[in-house]
Amino acid sequence: MITHNRGIAQMADRVLQVSVFDRIMGNTKYGLIGIQLDSNATEETIAEIRSLENDDIIITDQRESNKQNNATYLAVRIVCYGFLATVGIISLFNIVNSISMSVSARIKQYGAMRAVGMDNRQLKRMISAEAYHMQFLV
Repeated sequence: MITHNRGIAQMADRVLQVSVFDRIMGNTKYGLIGIQLDSNATEETIAEIRSLENDDIIITDQRESNKQNNATYLAVRIVCYGFLATVGIISLFNIVNSISMSVSARIKQYGAMRAVGMDNRQLKRMISAEAYHMQFLV
């Protein structure tokens, strides 16, 4: 890609003075015109634009390249969202496992609490409060 702007010519990642550029490339005028069509543009319109092509004018069609770029973007999004879903599921199982291990480790304590007068409703509320608390810490 070669652009020419305000006395400085740029070629890819090279910036040259106009005199050096003209010495290398010749005294040819370069220009670039971008045409962006709506999605409802007909093949007739595209054929009419292509009819302007000659030795001095080169026309390139970026539609296929744009489709490939969009497909790549969609594939990357699917992979990223899949990774996030996997991490979320693993985190959910980790939370459930932590709560289960906590309840299993404290069975004797729950038995002692029931022996001193705690009823089933109070025990369930205590375990639920612990699970809720653990949900935000883990």
